[in-house]
Amino acid sequence: MLDGQAMDWTAGAGRLTLEVRSIAPEAQTLRVVINGESRDEIALADHEWHVLDYALSEGSDPALGPRVELWADPPYEPGGGDGRRLGVMTRGLAWAE
Repeated sequence: MLDGQAMDWTAGAGRLTLEVRSIAPEAQTLRVVINGESRDEIALADHEWHVLDYALSEGSDPALGPRVELWADPPYEPGGGDGRRLGVMTRGLAWAE
């Protein structure tokens, strides 16, 4: 526990796996940034789930772990009174050694 929250630990380096899906009516480009480094750009146009898998280096802040950013372009606006700007759906986030 750290600050009252359960934590998962990896060895000095590890792997990040997650699934992403776009439901936007037009294709989206997803940019994956890990610890400030652009790691991937994926075209999402088929509304299917896509598995992403990345090696993580030892460069993360040990107190915070790796910082993972997902940037979807263009953002999806559902409409119908829903004013949110959405990126992509995610599931299955897992850390492994």
